[in-house]
Amino acid sequence: MEHRTESSQAQAEICFQFEALAQRLGLTVLAVHDLGESMLRRGRAFDEAGVVYSLVSWPVVDALLEHDPALVSCLPWRFAVYTRAGVSWLSFQPLQVPADTPPRLQGLLATVEEKLLQLADGLR
Repeated sequence: MEHRTESSQAQAEICFQFEALAQRLGLTVLAVHDLGESMLRRGRAFDEAGVVYSLVSWPVVDALLEHDPALVSCLPWRFAVYTRAGVSWLSFQPLQVPADTPPRLQGLLATVEEKLLQLADGLR
Protein backbone atom coordinates (compact mmCIF):
# COMPACT_ATOMS: atom_id res chain seq x y z
CA MET A 1 0.00 0.00 0.00
CA GLU A 2 1.26 3.45 -0.90
CA HIS A 3 2.35 5.85 1.82
CA ARG A 4 0.96 9.29 0.92
CA THR A 5 1.42 12.54 2.87
CA GLU A 6 0.03 15.98 2.13
CA SER A 7 2.48 18.89 2.32
CA SER A 8 1.82 22.53 3.11
CA GLN A 9 4.73 23.52 0.84
CA ALA A 10 4.70 24.11 -2.89
CA GLN A 11 6.16 21.36 -5.06
CA ALA A 12 9.09 23.61 -6.08
CA GLU A 13 9.97 24.27 -2.42
CA ILE A 14 9.86 20.56 -1.63
CA CYS A 15 12.09 19.72 -4.60
CA PHE A 16 14.55 22.45 -3.58
CA GLN A 17 14.95 20.86 -0.11
CA PHE A 18 14.69 17.22 -1.14
CA GLU A 19 18.26 16.18 -1.85
CA ALA A 20 19.79 17.87 1.20
CA LEU A 21 17.28 16.25 3.55
CA ALA A 22 17.71 12.85 1.87
CA GLN A 23 21.48 13.11 2.34
CA ARG A 24 21.10 14.01 6.03
CA LEU A 25 19.08 10.80 6.39
CA GLY A 26 21.82 8.72 4.74
CA LEU A 27 20.06 8.37 1.39
CA THR A 28 21.58 9.07 -2.01
CA VAL A 29 19.58 10.47 -4.92
CA LEU A 30 20.55 8.51 -8.01
CA ALA A 31 18.20 10.23 -10.45
CA VAL A 32 15.48 12.83 -10.65
CA HIS A 33 12.69 12.33 -13.18
CA ASP A 34 10.67 15.50 -13.82
CA LEU A 35 7.56 14.11 -15.48
CA GLY A 36 6.13 17.56 -16.26
CA GLU A 37 9.29 18.55 -18.11
CA SER A 38 9.36 15.23 -19.95
CA MET A 39 5.76 15.68 -21.04
CA LEU A 40 6.48 19.22 -22.30
CA ARG A 41 9.36 17.89 -24.43
CA ARG A 42 6.82 15.54 -26.00
CA GLY A 43 4.41 18.37 -26.73
CA ARG A 44 1.99 17.64 -23.90
CA ALA A 45 1.47 20.23 -21.17
CA PHE A 46 0.35 18.97 -17.81
CA ASP A 47 0.08 21.56 -15.05
CA GLU A 48 0.20 19.16 -12.13
CA ALA A 49 2.87 16.67 -13.08
CA GLY A 50 5.26 15.36 -10.49
CA VAL A 51 8.88 14.62 -9.83
CA VAL A 52 10.11 11.11 -9.04
CA TYR A 53 13.34 10.58 -7.11
CA SER A 54 15.30 7.33 -7.30
CA LEU A 55 16.99 6.73 -3.93
CA VAL A 56 19.41 4.25 -2.39
CA SER A 57 21.17 3.70 0.90
CA TRP A 58 24.58 2.35 -0.10
CA PRO A 59 25.17 0.22 3.03
CA VAL A 60 21.78 -1.45 2.49
CA VAL A 61 22.43 -1.93 -1.23
CA ASP A 62 25.78 -3.58 -0.42
CA ALA A 63 24.16 -5.94 2.10
CA LEU A 64 21.29 -6.83 -0.24
CA LEU A 65 23.50 -7.56 -3.22
CA GLU A 66 25.99 -9.50 -1.11
CA HIS A 67 23.14 -11.73 0.06
CA ASP A 68 21.44 -12.17 -3.31
CA PRO A 69 22.18 -10.20 -6.50
CA ALA A 70 18.59 -10.85 -7.63
CA LEU A 71 17.44 -8.41 -4.94
CA VAL A 72 18.58 -5.65 -7.28
CA SER A 73 15.00 -5.89 -8.55
CA CYS A 74 13.75 -3.98 -5.50
CA LEU A 75 16.21 -1.12 -6.12
CA PRO A 76 16.25 1.85 -6.26
CA TRP A 77 13.48 3.09 -4.04
CA ARG A 78 11.18 5.69 -5.60
CA PHE A 79 9.78 8.74 -3.87
CA ALA A 80 7.31 11.02 -5.68
CA VAL A 81 6.51 14.69 -5.17
CA TYR A 82 3.44 15.84 -7.07
CA THR A 83 0.58 18.31 -7.06
CA ARG A 84 -3.11 17.55 -7.37
CA ALA A 85 -5.75 20.29 -7.33
CA GLY A 86 -3.16 22.76 -6.05
CA VAL A 87 -2.08 20.58 -3.11
CA SER A 88 1.42 19.07 -2.89
CA TRP A 89 1.76 15.39 -2.05
CA LEU A 90 4.66 13.13 -1.08
CA SER A 91 4.40 9.44 -1.78
CA PHE A 92 6.36 6.20 -1.84
CA GLN A 93 5.61 2.50 -2.02
CA PRO A 94 6.63 0.40 0.99
CA LEU A 95 9.61 -1.75 0.18
CA GLN A 96 8.74 -5.07 -1.42
CA VAL A 97 11.19 -7.88 -0.73
CA PRO A 98 10.87 -11.66 -0.96
CA ALA A 99 9.39 -13.36 2.11
CA ASP A 100 12.52 -15.50 2.56
CA THR A 101 14.79 -12.46 3.06
CA PRO A 102 16.87 -13.02 6.22
CA PRO A 103 15.83 -11.08 9.35
CA ARG A 104 19.03 -8.99 9.33
CA LEU A 105 18.25 -7.72 5.84
CA GLN A 106 14.60 -7.21 6.71
CA GLY A 107 15.81 -5.03 9.59
CA LEU A 108 17.99 -2.97 7.24
CA LEU A 109 15.06 -2.53 4.87
CA ALA A 110 12.81 -1.50 7.76
CA THR A 111 15.41 1.16 8.57
CA VAL A 112 15.24 2.46 4.99
CA GLU A 113 11.46 2.58 5.16
CA GLU A 114 11.72 4.54 8.40
CA LYS A 115 14.08 6.99 6.67
CA LEU A 116 11.56 7.41 3.85
CA LEU A 117 8.89 8.20 6.45
CA GLN A 118 11.25 10.72 8.07
CA LEU A 119 11.88 12.25 4.66
CA ALA A 120 8.13 12.64 4.08
CA ASP A 121 7.67 14.13 7.56
CA GLY A 122 10.55 16.55 7.02
CA LEU A 123 9.09 17.79 3.73
CA ARG A 124 5.53 18.29 4.96
